[in-house]
Amino acid sequence: MEVLHSIMSDFFQFCSTSKEIKSFFLKHYGFELLIRLYDFGVADADNGIDDTLASIKLNTPRREAFSTFIDFLVSNGAVLERTSTTKKSKKVLRLSASTQDQMDEMMALLKTLG
Repeated sequence: MEVLHSIMSDFFQFCSTSKEIKSFFLKHYGFELLIRLYDFGVADADNGIDDTLASIKLNTPRREAFSTFIDFLVSNGAVLERTSTTKKSKKVLRLSASTQDQMDEMMALLKTLG
């Protein structure tokens, strides 16, 4: 139990040091959103805002509130909107390069523990 406590403490310390990652925790669905966007990036998925919203299973927000939060994350430098390669009118959501790098580091840390 002490090991789990130490791991969780290190995890939250890591998250709190990043302005970009910390901003995801402002909403109750933010951590799940962070993980979903990370997975979409790794898979190079064609996920627009509606696809991303549909992927959130816990505490699903309303569309308008979700769009507002995505706009905040974009302005904060945590998320990027790119034009889809399959549909020009669709914006694909991705973690910014710095957020992606920090998530890669965090995932590598978690893999060494498991």
